[in-house]
Amino acid sequence: CWVSVLKLLKHLFVALFLVAAANSTLRAQVSVVRISVVSLDPARVTIEIEGPGSSDWSFRNAYAAVVGLAERIENLHGRDNLGREVPGRKLASGEFRFTEVVTRINYDVILNPPSKLTDLSHVSWLSKEHGLLMLGDLLPTAGMGAAPILNLNFELPPRWMSASSRDFAG
Repeated sequence: CWVSVLKLLKHLFVALFLVAAANSTLRAQVSVVRISVVSLDPARVTIEIEGPGSSDWSFRNAYAAVVGLAERIENLHGRDNLGREVPGRKLASGEFRFTEVVTRINYDVILNPPSKLTDLSHVSWLSKEHGLLMLGDLLPTAGMGAAPILNLNFELPPRWMSASSRDFAG
């Protein structure tokens, strides 16, 4: 009798584990991000994101002592999952709303170096020789889903390299 109860409990725990694993897999949405350096003078990148989608997209406007970061966002366009352009509008600095869910957005970011040297280590910027790209001020803070997994691609000028403080082995 106890053996049957233990087998039943074992099967129940396995089933609960599989349901939980499937649920977490569904929530772990992948966003494909391409950051392309398109100009060094003026300093500009184009960012393309494809992911789970949203109708509301937000960008960070301040970090450390640097304010006005969202004003660097230009030419934001959105497309639905069929590739159709979806109308959108700017609600406020760094706040955008589309008339329906968009799963692909692309936009430009102006990346002139900050005027204060102390701000160079806090925000993204480019010069003709090098630069610093920080995802925190380049990517939306809302619109990509909760804690997205990023498939990140860079298109850099010739002889430029990218480096990260994170270990991505695996």
